[in-house]
Amino acid sequence: MGLSPSWLLQKDRPCGAGADIVVRIKSSPFRLAWLAAALLLLAAARAGLSAEDKPPAADARVARLIEQLGDRDYTVRQRAQEELAKVGFAAYDALVAASEHRDLEVASRARYLLRLLRSKWSTDKDPPRVKEALDGYDLQGPEGRADRIRLLALYSDLEGVPALGRLIRFEKSPVLASYAAAAILTWEPPDAASRKRLAEILRENLAGSSRPGAQWLMLYLQLREEPKKAVGPWARLVEAERTRLERSPRESSAAIVVPLVYALAEAYARQGDQTLAEQTAEQALKIHPTIDGVRLHARLEAAASLRRRGRFAWARRECQQLIDSGNPKAALRGGRELGEMLHDQGNHKEAAEACQKALDTFRAKEVDWGDLAEDVKQARARVHYFLACRHGAEGDRARQRQELETALKEDPGELDALIAAYRLAGQSAEFRAKIVRQVQQEADAIRRDTAEEPNDPENYNKFAWLVGNTEGNLDEALKSARKSLELSPNTSAYLDTLAHVYFTRGDLENAVKYQSRAAELEPHSGLIVRELEAFRKALEAKQKPRRPE
Repeated sequence: MGLSPSWLLQKDRPCGAGADIVVRIKSSPFRLAWLAAALLLLAAARAGLSAEDKPPAADARVARLIEQLGDRDYTVRQRAQEELAKVGFAAYDALVAASEHRDLEVASRARYLLRLLRSKWSTDKDPPRVKEALDGYDLQGPEGRADRIRLLALYSDLEGVPALGRLIRFEKSPVLASYAAAAILTWEPPDAASRKRLAEILRENLAGSSRPGAQWLMLYLQLREEPKKAVGPWARLVEAERTRLERSPRESSAAIVVPLVYALAEAYARQGDQTLAEQTAEQALKIHPTIDGVRLHARLEAAASLRRRGRFAWARRECQQLIDSGNPKAALRGGRELGEMLHDQGNHKEAAEACQKALDTFRAKEVDWGDLAEDVKQARARVHYFLACRHGAEGDRARQRQELETALKEDPGELDALIAAYRLAGQSAEFRAKIVRQVQQEADAIRRDTAEEPNDPENYNKFAWLVGNTEGNLDEALKSARKSLELSPNTSAYLDTLAHVYFTRGDLENAVKYQSRAAELEPHSGLIVRELEAFRKALEAKQKPRRPE
């Protein structure tokens, strides 16, 4: 289970779209035609494109429609407005320029169309959950919009990237536009096929844009493809943004700068310069290290991203900084992130200690848990689950059972502990019956949650994970696992669940197939990789011909 903190960014100064463009030309049909063409050329120049780079047919049509916004005939004006609304974001730059025209009819209709575009932000091609995330986006404050951006970046299968591209290009706040670019950097997919597709999406959606975030991403693609050529320009870019944050904190954010610096550190590491990579990673750790409500989420996101990339030492330092911050909320979430990372690596004792240290912060400060009560309950249960894993690895079944029972007492919904208790060998019939009843109760509870939120993939995944690793209706578990992936394609955790369901059903070929894909998406996950090895061994044993008796 991953953390889902509410994201915050530093307040950004409002900046009206097109505020630097003022056109002072009196209206006439001839001048309007000239104006429309000029506006398109200006918009192309601002986007870093020459007139030849713009699709001429599309430009001519937009120019004609903008001209018609000032037509004497109301019917013509209205039809032009409707057609420009259909064109959508392709007409955005020209509409920004037209919104400053002295002809009030042209300016008024252009501004209306811009408000209409920003009220939707989505297109017909966007998946349903992307449309949902963008619904009402422009009505949110900076924190709410940052939260939506993060959500889009976290969507699997790169579903949210085209929408992030629109925000990078057209979001009124320069800080939020840059944050959208940083979010793409933070959650860059680890597998080569997805990275290739990401590059295609970014070039399709951002090529030619003059926005800083768009230019960062284009340079980042070059850093990936031609590292020796691009590392110098990327280092200069990083230094410029770090300076901006230090001198004008309202114009940038740690959530923007930290991913840029870590990307530079990784570039040095890929080139074999470990010393410079470590020095740069240390610099990233020191960017606004004081933990408050704004910076907490930047550090958490950095830790989770580094862990996913296999940069465990850097991720651990980020988590430890949160644990040692003295901020109970930061300590709890940093401790949980570190605990999960260590557990994934098989270091169960340290995992428990990391979580426990974070929980001790609450006791020391007598914190009002408030909205963190559920997090605290889950963290307590995870401490005991990690200790149970430790004792299980050591062969101490009595202490393993004790820790599992304590975990389930703290949080009956701790599914990993429930599964481990179900699998615990050598137990009494009474204990076994109790655990089976609890499995059934939790399965029923998840069914109810699913009925209330039928579009939440996590509920389907939880049901499939529980039943697929214990007992129950395996057909229902398989259906649920497939549904989770239908709602959230190419999610490694959900592929891992599907593989486990197939394994329990005895379909070892599909178990290996889907676990292999999960490992491609999360190549640094110890749990996923170890399970893949176990599934492959089981398949090899099944396929191995039996010796004649």
